[in-house]
Amino acid sequence: MIRSRIVLAGLAAVVSLGIDGCYHSAKPNDLASVRAAIVRANASFDSAYRRGDAAAAAALLTEDVVLSLDGLPDVRGRAAMRDLLANFLVANVAKALTLVPIELEVYGDVAYERGNMTWIGGPKGQATYPVQNLRYSVVRHRGADGEWRIHRLIETSPMPASR
Repeated sequence: MIRSRIVLAGLAAVVSLGIDGCYHSAKPNDLASVRAAIVRANASFDSAYRRGDAAAAAALLTEDVVLSLDGLPDVRGRAAMRDLLANFLVANVAKALTLVPIELEVYGDVAYERGNMTWIGGPKGQATYPVQNLRYSVVRHRGADGEWRIHRLIETSPMPASR
C-alpha cells in the first residue's frame, strides 16, 4: 500500500513537472510555423521515396535516428537507414509515402508528432500492393540549420475495427 502511494506520488510529480515544463516555442504562432516546416519535411520525405533517392530521404533523419518499422527490427543510425533504403528502392517503387500529422507538440528544439501514414508501392514491374494505412509517432530534433529531422519513428498497423 505504501509502495503504491510512493509510486503514485512520484508519477504525479513527473506529470506535474511535464505539464508545467511544456511549452510551444516562444510565441503561439510559432506552432503554426513549426507545423508548416514539418509538413514541408514530410513532403520532402515522400518526394525522396518517389524518386528512389535513399540519400535524400536519409538526410531528413538525425545521425543517431532509431526507426521502429512495422514488422522489422529497429534500424539505428542514418547510414544504416540510407543503406536499407538504397537496397529497398533498387527492387521496389514508391508511389507515395505520406505522413499527415494529426497531433503536434513542440518543446524548444524537440517536437512530437503523431499522425497517419500511407504507403503505396511494391516490387518494380509488378502491381503495387494494396494501399497500406498506418499510424506513426515521431520525435523530431531541430538542427542548427533549422531543419526538423526525424530522430525517432514508430509505425504501427491499426487493428481492424471490432464489430
